[in-house]
Amino acid sequence: MTKQYTFSAHSTPGLFSGQSDGIEYTIHEEKTRDEMLESFRNFLIATGYQFKLTETIQVVDEDWYEPSLSLDEGEFQIEFEKWRQNND
Repeated sequence: MTKQYTFSAHSTPGLFSGQSDGIEYTIHEEKTRDEMLESFRNFLIATGYQFKLTETIQVVDEDWYEPSLSLDEGEFQIEFEKWRQNND
């Protein structure tokens, strides 16, 4: 059994026409999580959002500490040890 997903966006009905515009983006086949995120990005583009060619939508693990460029090696080691203690 194949799953089907539909993303939809509808505008507020027009003051004079009473009609609204809408966009539906339907996925008819199984996709990986990354493929599904890319499909959602395409839906957002279709609804008017803009992305640079190099921008993607990703899942971010907020528990992982990403060191900034301002940390030297010693500071990074301290932060990494704190992170490790909290995740053991």
